[in-house]
Amino acid sequence: EYFPLKLHRTDAVQSQLKDDQAIFAFFPHGVNSDFRVLMAGPMYDAFPKVHKRGAPRTLAASILFKIPGVRTVTLKTGCVDAGRKTANRCLRQGLSL
Repeated sequence: EYFPLKLHRTDAVQSQLKDDQAIFAFFPHGVNSDFRVLMAGPMYDAFPKVHKRGAPRTLAASILFKIPGVRTVTLKTGCVDAGRKTANRCLRQGLSL
C-alpha cells in the first residue's frame, strides 16, 4: 500500500456511543487537518451509528478560513472553526466532532 492507514476501534467503544454522537481525537494530525480526507472511509465503516446523523465535523484552525483556496478546501471537507463557540454549537446540533 502507498499509505498504510489503520483505524483501531474496540467493540466497547462502539457500544458506549449514545445518541449517535461522539468526539474523536486523532494523533498525529497535520497542520491543515488534511488527515480527515484519509480517515473518511475508515471512520464511516467503523462508526456507522455516528454517520447516520451526518458526517462528523472536523475542528480546524481559524487561520485556514482566511487563506484563499485553503478556505474552500477546508469548508468542502466538512471543517468548522475550532473555536469553543463553534464547537459547542455543533455539539448542540447533535453533530459529532
